[in-house]
Amino acid sequence: MYLVRIVTVRLLGKGGYGAVYEVLRKSDSKLFAVKCEKLSARKKVLPMDCRVLRGAQIIKSCHFCTIEDRGKVENRFIFLVMKLIGSNLWDLRVERETMRFTLNTSLKAAEQCLICIEELHRLGFLHRDIKPGNFAIGRQDANEHHIIYMLDFGLCRKFQEKVGRESQNTRKHDKDVRVPREVAPFRGTTRYAPIAAMKQIEQSRKDDLEGWMYMVVEWTSGGLPWRKYKADNREEVLKMKEEVRDKEEAMT
Repeated sequence: MYLVRIVTVRLLGKGGYGAVYEVLRKSDSKLFAVKCEKLSARKKVLPMDCRVLRGAQIIKSCHFCTIEDRGKVENRFIFLVMKLIGSNLWDLRVERETMRFTLNTSLKAAEQCLICIEELHRLGFLHRDIKPGNFAIGRQDANEHHIIYMLDFGLCRKFQEKVGRESQNTRKHDKDVRVPREVAPFRGTTRYAPIAAMKQIEQSRKDDLEGWMYMVVEWTSGGLPWRKYKADNREEVLKMKEEVRDKEEAMT
């Protein structure tokens, strides 16, 4: 079993689903990340993580973590062993005294995050939780700190039922698109969630891009107009997002 060949180094994060650990493989002292999820979890997110990452390996994307192993510890948890990466973009921004990136850094990060989103869409998935905490840079000791990785696919939804290898490689979009639901439960993070998600309208590719836009504004300005509102105050945040949109349309 793979888990007996590794040693836990430290806890990287935990939540209601389980936890993520930094681990060291005994045979070659190589570091990895292990994401564990309780078998008792009401909604399991790890299987979706695995589906997306396996798809990313098929198209040979450099913006997704590679899978080393996966499995289950009977009656306890399922696990996914994957590439270890560095700090996420939220932590990197708030560590700065100005709470913002330079324009040059913002534009470079925005471009790479946009590539991540495009490649996820090529696989037929919507992310539905685009935010700085779900993007991270590579490790400096591996000389990969210039690469941005996309993380956490537990809220992903497949919008194309069938995406063959040929269509992935040639970027030809399959016509087998899922029929949108009349009402879609809210998914995402209030600060970055698109207007459609907050109105419980089925999300599409444009909505991932709306979340991306909010990230870029935050990086360059240091904050969003609704940053003082708490996550459960969705109505006020929605109102502000719509007001900003109305002002933009009035200026065009």
